[in-house]
Amino acid sequence: MLQLQVMVAQQADIKPGKLWNPLGKLHTELLCFDAQAQVDMADAALWLYGIAFEELQRHIAVECREHAQVLACLWEHSSCLTELRCAVQYEGLLAQSRQGFDSLADQRTYLKGQIRYKAGA
Repeated sequence: MLQLQVMVAQQADIKPGKLWNPLGKLHTELLCFDAQAQVDMADAALWLYGIAFEELQRHIAVECREHAQVLACLWEHSSCLTELRCAVQYEGLLAQSRQGFDSLADQRTYLKGQIRYKAGA
């Protein structure tokens, strides 16, 4: 995981005065990896965003502690929504897979019955 975090950090195009994008070119390259690598890359990117939000929160806290608390709350809610979205998406994929498996099991049972019928005739 640490290697992926370093890789994402190196690929992030961070220059003064430029809008920061922690993923850089990785969002297009991400599709070339297997599922676990994609999850690891997403975790690494979220790790970078977390660091960025913590740094912003520190800078904002110097001016206004309440604004920093609001920013921290926004980040936590955003993280929770991301995790919830992933869980809901995973549950949907799992339900589709289960339906497909049940359909295949039903077809197998039907075909076994057809073979027994034809073998007995």
